[in-house]
Parts: sequence; structure tokens; C-alpha cells
Amino acid sequence: MNRKEVSFEAPYPLQVRFRKIVLPALLFLTVVIGFLMSNGSTWLIQKIYLEISENRAGIIDRALQGEDRIAWNDLQRSDDPQEIFKDTKGRHLLESLRGEVQELGLSHLKIYGQGGLLLYSSEEDQIGKFDPSTGYRSALNGQRNLIEKQGADGTKLYELYVRAPENTNDIVMELYEPVNYLDAISM
Repeated sequence: MNRKEVSFEAPYPLQVRFRKIVLPALLFLTVVIGFLMSNGSTWLIQKIYLEISENRAGIIDRALQGEDRIAWNDLQRSDDPQEIFKDTKGRHLLESLRGEVQELGLSHLKIYGQGGLLLYSSEEDQIGKFDPSTGYRSALNGQRNLIEKQGADGTKLYELYVRAPENTNDIVMELYEPVNYLDAISM
């Protein structure tokens, strides 16, 4: 064999295979794994937010059952929530709901009764109106729902539709939570 005919790679045949096969495969797998991790973390974060919201809905329900049981039960069966809030027990219930929103750090809370009737809303002028949204209907059928929203001040919010666990009435709560603590962790 003539020395001039020997290729530069001849003593290192594995180096050629590494550059042509192994290196591109490693780069491809790195991109695929990064993509899967990104999507997986988004799914996981949304699932965690839904779990937390369902727990918060349960906390609100239990707190109202403990403090204002009669007014809370009346409100859940009511066709006219504004009427419930007119008497002393109803006003106390309204104050308790406002307190729960503050205590849990929610940006906004809506409580739906039968047919999408708003039994309570942080925007109190909406109480008594019907809002049978897709999120409400999904949650009523047992499927928790998460929708990304933009707040009035430009902050990103999750609008979370969940049923109150252990509540035998068809109550759905819509909780607005700022997207900050878990999204920062995922980044």
C-alpha cells in the first residue's frame, strides 16, 4: 500500500463513525429530551395548580360549613343569591367569602350553583347572573379545567375550574391564581 493513498482517518476508524453516527444521534436525543422535559414540566405544573385549587375549594367549603352552615346551605340551593345576602346571616356569609379570598391569596373567586348561576363572585355585581361557561360545564362533569388569562394589571393568571370535594351539591368554584411560584421553579 502506498503511503499517499492512506487516508488521514485510517488509524482512527472509530472517530469517523463517532462523528457521522454517534454525535448526531446524541444531539438529536438532547433536543428531543429537552422538548419532552419542557412539555412534561408544563403538564406537571398545571396538574399541581389544579390539585392545589381543588384543595382550596375544599378549604373554602369546609370553612363556610363551619362558620355559616345555614346561610351557606341556603345559598347553594338558592335561585336568587342576592336575596340570601340581604339578611344578617347572608351578610356574614358574604364577609366570610371575602375573607377566604383574602386569606388564600386568590386574585378572584367565583362560585357556581345549578345551571351556571353565580352564587358568589369577587366582582359582586356579577352575583346572580348566569355564566354557564365551558370551564364550568367541564368541572361539573368531573373534569378539572385550567385556562391561562391575562390580569387587568398585565399579570399572568390561571383560571381554575374545580368542584368542591365532599360537597354533595353541584357547586363549582372558579379560582384565579397568579402564575408565579411554580412557574419560576420550572424555569
